[in-house]
This record gives sequence, C-alpha cells and structure tokens, in this order.
Amino acid sequence: MATITLPYLHKSTPMTLTDLTLMRSSIPLKKPFVTNIRRVNSIIELVLILETDEEVEGLGSAPSIEAITGETLEQIEYELREIAWPALEGHTLNNYEATFALLGQLGLGVGARTALDMALHDLYAKQANLPLYAYLGGTPRALSTLYTISVDTPSSMVVQALDATQRGFDRLKIKLDSDHAQNIARLEALHAALPHAHWTLDANQALDVPTTLALIEATQSMNITLLEQPVAANDWAGMRTLTAQSAVPIMADETLKSLIDVRRAIEEKTCHIVNLKLFKCGGIYEARKILALCQAHAMPVMIGSMLEGALSVTAALHLAYGYSCVEYLDVDGPMLGVRNSYDGGITYEGNAVTLTEGIGLGVGF
Repeated sequence: MATITLPYLHKSTPMTLTDLTLMRSSIPLKKPFVTNIRRVNSIIELVLILETDEEVEGLGSAPSIEAITGETLEQIEYELREIAWPALEGHTLNNYEATFALLGQLGLGVGARTALDMALHDLYAKQANLPLYAYLGGTPRALSTLYTISVDTPSSMVVQALDATQRGFDRLKIKLDSDHAQNIARLEALHAALPHAHWTLDANQALDVPTTLALIEATQSMNITLLEQPVAANDWAGMRTLTAQSAVPIMADETLKSLIDVRRAIEEKTCHIVNLKLFKCGGIYEARKILALCQAHAMPVMIGSMLEGALSVTAALHLAYGYSCVEYLDVDGPMLGVRNSYDGGITYEGNAVTLTEGIGLGVGF
C-alpha cells in the first residue's frame, strides 16, 4: 500500500472540533442533466461545517446521488449527526493519520465519509496556513475539464454542443444510452455539425461488448478520444475484452470504487484509463492511495465528479494538482447550474480550470 507523507506544519496549539452544522443547498440546472442512469433538474447537496475552538471552519459537502450510490441525503445526515459527530466531538487535529484512521473506523457510507474527509482536510490545511494542494504536496498546473452534453435527440444534442463551443468549451463529453441506432445518429449529427471536434463518449454501462465494438467501428472517422464505462460495472471480463480489442482508449468508471478495484483493473488490464471520483472511493485520503498506485504503474487518471457543486469539485482540483498521472478532469457541475452558492474555489475559463487564492479549500459562503 502506498505511504502517505504530509507536511506537519501545525500551529503550536492544534485545533479541536467543537461543533457540527448541516444545511441543504439546491441549485436549479440550466437544463436537465440526462444520462443512461438518471435525469436531474437541480444540484442538491448537504453542506457540512466543522467548527473549532480557534473559530476556524472546515467545509465539506455531499451531493444527492441516490441513483448512483443508493444513499439518500437523509441517510447521510443521520450518519453525520448520530454516528460521526459523537465520535469526533472534541477530537484534536494533531495527527493526520490518527484523524483519518478514526474516520475510517466509523463505518460510514461514502457520502458522509467523503463530506467529513473534505472538511477535515480543509481544517488541516488551514491549520498549516496553506492551500490544500500545497498541504498535500501539489503545485498548480494547467488543467482543463470536459463539458457534458446530456442524452437527447440528435438535433438537441447538436444545439447543446454548438452552444458549448460558442462559449469556449472545446472538450466535450457525449452521454449515450442503450439505443445503438440512436447513438450512431447522435454522433453522426454531432460530427456533421462540428467535424473537427474531439469527443469523449460515456455510456454509463448502457452497452454490451458486441454493441460497443460496433459503435467503435461505426465512428472511426469521428475523432473519438475516449470511451467511458461502456458495459456493466461488474462485467470485468467485458471490460478486459474491450481494453484488448478497442481502437479507442477505454476508461473505467462505475467498475472502480476502491483501491482494491483499481489494483485489480491494473493487474487484469481491464481499462486504459481510471476514472477516480471522491464520492466513489470515500474522499481525499483514500483517493491519494489510488493516485499513488496509478502513478507507480503509469496508469492515466481522470478525476471526475457526480454533478456536484463548487465545493467538492474544488477539493478534486486541489487533489489533481499533486499527481502527474491526472491527465483529465470532468468537473463541470458548477457550470451547469444557474448560480454558484460559494465564494472562491474553482474558476472556469472555457475548459480551463484554476483555483482562487486562499488557505485550505479556499472556499467560503
């Protein structure tokens, strides 16, 4: 297992956790977000604030992604209030490893664990008076995100893509569903409208191996650069076959939820690229182990997201700055909403993403 080393630049008196506050946030989307798995009209989150005796706050969040993880916001809130907080109240932030060992022992679901992991990292970095990326040993570098085009009719998807490119987005992710003929029609229409564009395709498990290979064959002239999770998450054999036979790089997403899964994918050659999401693996602490493994095996990584607000994708960008194996980002959620509830953090200029200056996550209300 990868060893994690961090700068222990604490204040002379480490902070102690004194209170937990939870609130709901709902931001309508500019248009519905549609994939093979779900249709969403708003970014709904549970926002977490950890308070300390130094009057410094740590922020975290958990999005409403029950269709993906099976967890409701009510479950996440219960776990935070009734399980996590009784164990964390009065905890002193004087040992990074001990803090996250404690968090790992609480038996929390991925939503509660990731939200707390985020807020605790925010506090440790603030305690060190550093931006989180610097606390984790990273350095800012040029990175860009994909911009998602939801599943719809061919003509509607063309309208979405043209609008995105006119606003400066030249890296687009195209969502697909299980209708092979319609998928081909969508891609043909997109290629006709934007013949020089390069596309990432995301089927969200909608296809099988023969249909995937037929899709790749039919779109040879369309500048397809990546194909994400074409088959069912548990179809390891199918992913291995596609990785061996596909002319387009195959990225694993829903198949990979943990360090164990990623190690298996590397050993069994079931993908060319790993899609890492904080709300799959359980937060920054676990994600760093996965990234260290991928770095050691020269496995490219996309850090993705699950239609999240600016707080959690800011955490993802801080993390990305620390690992050269992170070659791709998919953190466009805040751009899809009608507003941003936060001050600071991630900023967008076309596909390019950067962070505002600030210690910790650099995000406030």
